[in-house]
Amino acid sequence: MKNRFGDRFAILCGVDTLALESALLGADGLVCAFPTETVAINNLVNAGRIQEAIEIYHWFLPLLELDISTKLVQNLKYVC
Repeated sequence: MKNRFGDRFAILCGVDTLALESALLGADGLVCAFPTETVAINNLVNAGRIQEAIEIYHWFLPLLELDISTKLVQNLKYVC
């Protein structure tokens, strides 16, 4: 979309397990089920500190995967 429309549209990521990839590809905003970690990843990507972003992402990816399950509500209650 950025190639076709430039900055005409804001591109947002709405899937927790795609936050890192979306940040790397220039998304304008990310989902934030885990705001602290997601902001840290986004800031690291923007600073060019990709390896550090990957380490955080790998650390909490198992939690993010709970959010894309068919048992979303039950998993969110469990995590809380």
